[in-house]
Amino acid sequence: LTPIEIEINGSSFKVIDDREGHIPLVINPRVERAISYFQNRARDSFEKWLIRYPYYYPMIKEILDSHELPEELIYHSMVESGLNPRAYSRAKAVGMWQFIFSTAKIYGLDRDWWVDERRDPEKATLAAIAYLSDLYEEFDHWYLALAAYNSGEGRIRRARQLHQTTDFWQMHSLPRETRNLSLIHISEPTRPE
Repeated sequence: LTPIEIEINGSSFKVIDDREGHIPLVINPRVERAISYFQNRARDSFEKWLIRYPYYYPMIKEILDSHELPEELIYHSMVESGLNPRAYSRAKAVGMWQFIFSTAKIYGLDRDWWVDERRDPEKATLAAIAYLSDLYEEFDHWYLALAAYNSGEGRIRRARQLHQTTDFWQMHSLPRETRNLSLIHISEPTRPE
């Protein structure tokens, strides 16, 4: 495929892959910085994620395929948790899809004294796919859906209104973590050289 150069409202980038049923793959200076970060400073972490990848990929891909969703969504879990079902964040998000308790409950994940289904890779993947599908339905763009998954729907709605755009790249008011997290979904992970 020949890259297509696009400029929208002062935001320029190259679309290097835009196949039907996939998240468009773009490259711009922010994406290039993210790639460099994972090839250098975060290389050790990224290599650990890649070790887990073959273990979880078949299960997640099967679920994504059965719901006719882009297979690139597996990278969201990779960036959220390093594909670690035991991951726990400062915001009390748990599991490989990093669900907070309230969202997990909405999407059918139970938690009690003995069990926390946010740590169950298959159940959490099904819940994440349902949540991401709802976000995509609302925002009609995968970059915005992924950003909303990370920072909340309300924050994306406010950023859209503040910046008067639906262009993820122009939403500079989003938290740095959200802006950087969403970059990784756009650049398909490969084993560092």
